[in-house]
Amino acid sequence: MSESSAVGSRAHISLSERLQAITEALAATAVPHDIFKITLSPILEAVEALSGAIFLVDATSNHLEIAATEGHRSEEAILWQAGPTDRYTPVTDALRQRAPLYFERAGVLTDTYPALKAQTDGVTVASMAVLPMFLDDRPLGALVLNFNEARSFAMQEKRFLETLATQCAVALRRRRILDTLERRAEERAVALEAFVDFTETVGTESDVLRVAQHAVHLLGLRFPGCSNGYYILEDNLWKLRVHTDDLYATPDFLDSLRAGVPLDTPISAAALSSKEVVFVDGWDAEREQVEGADMYGTVALYPLIEDGVVRAMYALGLKNQTHWLDRDKAIFRAVGQSLNLALERAAQGQRLAAQSLELEARSNALEGFAQLSRELTTQDNPLLLVRKAQEVVRSLIPNGAAVYSELQDDVWRLRSQDGEVHHSELQQVLDAGISKQASHGLVLPYLTRQPCYEEAQDHDVDALHERVRHIGASASLPLLVDGEVRGIFALLLFERRRWSAADKAVLETVVRNLGIAVERALALQALNRSQHYLKVAADHAPILLFATDAQGVFTLSEGSLLKKLGLEPGQAVGRSATEMFSHESDLRDGHRLQRAFRGEETHDLTRFDSKGMVLETWFVPAKNKAGDVTEVVGISIDATERLRVQQQIERANRDLQRSNTELQAANQELEAFTYSASHDLRTPVRHVMGFAELALVAMVDAPNPKAQQHLEVVKKAALRMTALIDGMLVLSRSGRQNLKTELVDLSALVTQAQADVRQEFLGHPVMWDIAVLPQVQGDRNMLQQVMTNLLSNAVKYSARRAQSEVRVWGEESAAEWTIHVRDNGVGFDAEYAQKLFGIFQRLHHEREFQGTGVGLATVRRIVLKHGGQVFAQSHAHAGATFSFTLPKER
Repeated sequence: MSESSAVGSRAHISLSERLQAITEALAATAVPHDIFKITLSPILEAVEALSGAIFLVDATSNHLEIAATEGHRSEEAILWQAGPTDRYTPVTDALRQRAPLYFERAGVLTDTYPALKAQTDGVTVASMAVLPMFLDDRPLGALVLNFNEARSFAMQEKRFLETLATQCAVALRRRRILDTLERRAEERAVALEAFVDFTETVGTESDVLRVAQHAVHLLGLRFPGCSNGYYILEDNLWKLRVHTDDLYATPDFLDSLRAGVPLDTPISAAALSSKEVVFVDGWDAEREQVEGADMYGTVALYPLIEDGVVRAMYALGLKNQTHWLDRDKAIFRAVGQSLNLALERAAQGQRLAAQSLELEARSNALEGFAQLSRELTTQDNPLLLVRKAQEVVRSLIPNGAAVYSELQDDVWRLRSQDGEVHHSELQQVLDAGISKQASHGLVLPYLTRQPCYEEAQDHDVDALHERVRHIGASASLPLLVDGEVRGIFALLLFERRRWSAADKAVLETVVRNLGIAVERALALQALNRSQHYLKVAADHAPILLFATDAQGVFTLSEGSLLKKLGLEPGQAVGRSATEMFSHESDLRDGHRLQRAFRGEETHDLTRFDSKGMVLETWFVPAKNKAGDVTEVVGISIDATERLRVQQQIERANRDLQRSNTELQAANQELEAFTYSASHDLRTPVRHVMGFAELALVAMVDAPNPKAQQHLEVVKKAALRMTALIDGMLVLSRSGRQNLKTELVDLSALVTQAQADVRQEFLGHPVMWDIAVLPQVQGDRNMLQQVMTNLLSNAVKYSARRAQSEVRVWGEESAAEWTIHVRDNGVGFDAEYAQKLFGIFQRLHHEREFQGTGVGLATVRRIVLKHGGQVFAQSHAHAGATFSFTLPKER
């Protein structure tokens, strides 16, 4: 086809047909470049324009940008330039007038806009059409067409151009809507991901402040530019603790929120009285009495309730709207409810942790008391007993010093101390002695005979206040021996402490058992003295000797009892006077004497009530060669002191037996509680797992990703609860199970533990360094648990290394073996080493390392049951060494 034929063909295409084709093409695309191309090329051809351009207003509505051009000659480039919308140009004028402008004759353009000629160095066009475009009544831009000669625009051409400009605006509007939808979809995806993360955090995190941080992040994504934060109730003020970053831009306002908002502001008072969420439309900072908060249009406050009392508040302020939408209210309520759930669970967790600590403290106390009782049974040194009791107490309640003082001549004398008091002048005062009334902590328990606990030390009441200001808390308990105060057992702590029921039970039980042990030690001392005196008397001279003639008349020889009995050496005592040896025995009728004359040796303890003495008396017959009894020889020893000592020992033994019985019963009760609680918890956890599985199965035909994700969180939480229950049962069984002692090869146990650990950490490389270990006396199955737990921990906490390195070796001493397990893992802060072996105690977050916090508690219980000790050494990020001892002889 020739060029003239092509031109003729195009001429036959009507403007309406062209408009239809362009409209269809624009409807099929949403790409800005294609929109500009589809618009400019056909329109230039349809109206035979020289060139064209599309101008767009930027997001600020203050500037015009050239979005696309077509057909421009190089000299025209300076005619169409971007610039501010407040300039006086054809484009800005058309947008202001909201109407198209047609310049049909040459010179009209420069006459109308004289500055245009100067701005463009004289470059002009013969005629021009400027077609404004609007988006939702807002200026969008303009379509500009230039012609190289003057021309008139027919009505049909104007309708064509104006309709085409509208269609271009619609296409651009659709593109912007798509951009907005994509941006909102992306924002919602991010918000949804944040909400899922927040939901998981609420289900697993027990730290309310961390949950609040997630809530702040979530609402910040959902409401861009908002302010939101978590407030706690302190000193009758709402004090901001967690908040969005936008508040840093208003430091004075932020400082005032951190300092505290009064409880009687209208919005706070409404939330406190109703205990319901409060939404305020048309926020007025002056009316609401919150200075500096005038940037907000709407504010909401959610009261967080624990045990029926408002404990905290969560606030959200929006700056770009003055009314709350129902959708936004629902989102804020959901976040507030989740926060409230976290607060309740944290409180419950704190109560459970406190109960767990009390149970652990009670268990530790029982184990410590059992060990202390074993060590004290043969001890007759009271101060050594006190020192051992101090060591037990400081192992259960660390970060302090234990001191024991006795009152002598109105001065408190330090008799035993375990731990430093960290103050040289205080130590000098303790060493020198304290006057009777100088220390409140010693006088009060001495006078009341009751324990005295100070949770926040009142230094001004004590005469030693300048020397004890570093003491945060103290406990002073009277040591009662034979019903009298023998001394004061005191524990000084260098931090504030709330003395729990478990703490008090530990201290009071230790001191009560210490008093029993001291009574027994004093009785043993008296018995040893008595035995010594008897031995001296037996080795040197009889205490009292007497003999009878054939008629049974006694003759007394010399002895130390003569003066006590009012007798003289050589004095004869007739048979009727034999009552002096016993008012209660059969000697009164001469039966014992007759038995002695018949050749029977007799023995009796005879009490002299009037003289307060007890004689231990023997009658021994003396026989001639023919076997006939010729006389009876007797010896009496003053056994008064020994009988009193024996009675004290018997009483102390009865008290000790009763105390041991109570301790055993308490231990059995604790074990039974743990075992029963673990079993009782299995059924509800099994129900949770079962119904979660059923719900997931029910969603197969109608999937709900959000609900399925929540159910997976429930399943994970139930699995963790199951693991905790299993751990409690293992710990309970290790306490209730009796030892089956045999010869155990520890090397064989380590080999089995290595095999178990390899299965647990498949594919992770481990370099083992296992030394030859000894054979010990113990329970094989229990010791296998110890080795497997320690090796599993070593690999678990070093699993982030390229290769785990685990070394196991033993050390021998005269009385015991010490076994060490060292790893190259993350280690721990040595300050918290005491917490490692407590039940449910963890020094790392569960997200970092899986576990229940029961393994090391089980290790400790088993080792203690074998008569050994456990301990650990480490520095953070430098690996750890866990060790335990086993005695050579049980």
